[in-house]
Amino acid sequence: MTNPNSIARAAAGGATDPLDDPNYDWMKWVMTIDFLPAALVARRNDFMEWAGAAGFDNIEMRDLDAHDCWEFRCNRGTNAECTTAAQVERWLGFVARGARCHFPPGQFVAIVDGDSIAARFRLEPRVEPV
Repeated sequence: MTNPNSIARAAAGGATDPLDDPNYDWMKWVMTIDFLPAALVARRNDFMEWAGAAGFDNIEMRDLDAHDCWEFRCNRGTNAECTTAAQVERWLGFVARGARCHFPPGQFVAIVDGDSIAARFRLEPRVEPV
């Protein structure tokens, strides 16, 4: 499919239309769209920002579509002491507190394999005392 406006846009010196590129990666574009409520997107972004500041590398975090449950994957980065699931829970607990959240009891599981860390958890907003 060719966009009829692409010729006019090219003549005007504008950007090319991705519809005209037969090698355009549509799945990559689709994966950039957030289908989550704005509050969950903000919570995820805040958590990932704090995790990066805590020294974790190559962070990926995705929603599991159920009651604010998340899958979190990363590399240990500068956190050499994160070698067990308990230590990962402790470190990510600090990250969650920084992002004004917490893990409800029994809602965190982690796997550590060398420098790779994978965790699934439920992340709830932390109620601040008034």
